[in-house]
Amino acid sequence: MSRWASDGIVFIVDDEADVRESLSALVSAMGLRYQQFESGEQFVDFLETWQAGIAVAVVDVRMKGMSGLAVLERTRGKYSTLPCIIITAYADFTMAVEAMAGEAFTVLCKPYRDQELWERIVQALEKSEQAYIDHCEVSAINGRFLMLSSSEIAVMNLLIRGVTNKKISHLCEISPRTVDLRRKAILEKMNVASVPDLIWKLARIGYAPMEQPVDTVAAGEDDE
Repeated sequence: MSRWASDGIVFIVDDEADVRESLSALVSAMGLRYQQFESGEQFVDFLETWQAGIAVAVVDVRMKGMSGLAVLERTRGKYSTLPCIIITAYADFTMAVEAMAGEAFTVLCKPYRDQELWERIVQALEKSEQAYIDHCEVSAINGRFLMLSSSEIAVMNLLIRGVTNKKISHLCEISPRTVDLRRKAILEKMNVASVPDLIWKLARIGYAPMEQPVDTVAAGEDDE
């Protein structure tokens, strides 16, 4: 049984029922869950409420209505944990370039061997699994960041710029003891042991404090 049997899923997007059933049988035989979509529109609508997880989409290029390339265009950059395998019977260089520009995981040409498709699905799931781990880590860091008060963020912005506690005390018009208390609270809430660890976590979520001269930092409320 696949190691993604409980957590992973394969989304099958094709407007031909017999193709969907054939792909579903393959995926099921390999121990994975699947979900069928009979059009690109249906799949894109579903993704609007989908919670990120370990998944791969197998999408046909030529479908009535929204094509596979149009699906890629609509989903590009939105779902980091969802690699897409594009299936086509009419491969050409231009289409392949468009698919890769749309961030397709790979393009698979018909006729293909079941083993070939399965290998691509496994590779895509491995990518999805790592992306999901990263997604969960970033979500956890964001959750911790939201626990910080405005005064703690003011102190944090100075800490990560290498400003000394004495200077922070002067700039924020708070006592050295309050600086120490806020520093301790920041590290605890962010679940880190040091300022370098804090900087690394903030970098993971793309945090960029407003650049301004240190001497113009506004004072925070005193919570001694």
